Amino acid sequence: MDISGIDYLGLDRVLRRGSGEIIVKQDDALFIRDRVSGAYFLACENAAIGIPLLDCHMGQDCDLLMISNYSI
Repeated sequence: MDISGIDYLGLDRVLRRGSGEIIVKQDDALFIRDRVSGAYFLACENAAIGIPLLDCHMGQDCDLLMISNYSI
């Protein structure tokens, strides 16, 4: 998944500074947690991919969730 666009700026920044813990990395989705802020970041191609990832991997400690490329 290409995260170089403006929609993925926060996710890319966390990975570049080295504080991003990759939870899931697939061709169509990337889900990480920032060890500094505790924020979760999800980039995915559609909700059918992203929602099961959230259900399966997101912890009770989630105070902030950033989602990219999600359309209703």
